[in-house]
Amino acid sequence: MQGYGPVFEDLANKLDGQPVLFYELDFTNNTTKHQSVMMASALGLGNVLKENQGTGFILLIDANTKKVLEKFTKEHDLKTIAGKINEHL
Repeated sequence: MQGYGPVFEDLANKLDGQPVLFYELDFTNNTTKHQSVMMASALGLGNVLKENQGTGFILLIDANTKKVLEKFTKEHDLKTIAGKINEHL
């Protein structure tokens, strides 16, 4: 997800105080991949990770059902992503 860092920061600022967690899963090398798999597992998102292999996207996941609500790519701008998140809050 390289290149999404600023988007995460902007979204976090825009959605400050909302019940939203941003976490970047990094598959750059074996260490970061292992850490990402462990974090996904700890969050109960192991199946979501298995079903969404690859890079270059942001997933909006319901915390209760662990279902993917939206999948964003670099084609989606900050306003669109923030709007979709707000729709699901």
